[in-house]
Amino acid sequence: MKDGKILGIVLVIAGAVLLYFSHYINTQVAEGRSEISTGQSQVDTATKLFSVNPVSKEVGNQFTGSAQSRINAGTVEANQYAEYADWFMIGGIITIVAGIGVFLFMKKRG
Repeated sequence: MKDGKILGIVLVIAGAVLLYFSHYINTQVAEGRSEISTGQSQVDTATKLFSVNPVSKEVGNQFTGSAQSRINAGTVEANQYAEYADWFMIGGIITIVAGIGVFLFMKKRG
C-alpha cells in the first residue's frame, strides 16, 4: 500500500526532473541559435563584400568557408538538442501523469 504511494511520488518527481531538463536544454538551444544567427549574419556580410567579381568571390569563400561549416554544424547540433528536449518534455508529462495515477489508484485501493 505505502509502496505504491511512494512509487507514485517518485514518478511525479522524476517527471518534474525531466521537465526541468527539457526547459534547461531549450534555454541553451535558444542561446546557441542566437549565436548562430549572429555568426550567420557576419558571414553573409563578408560574402556580400567579396562577391563583387569571381576572383574576390573565391577569396571570400576561403575566408568564410570554415565559418559557414561551423555554423552549419552548430545548427545541426542545436536541432538535435531541441529534439532531445521535446522527448524529455513528453516523457516528463507522461511520467507525471503515470505517477499521479499510481498515487491515486493506490490511495483508493488502500
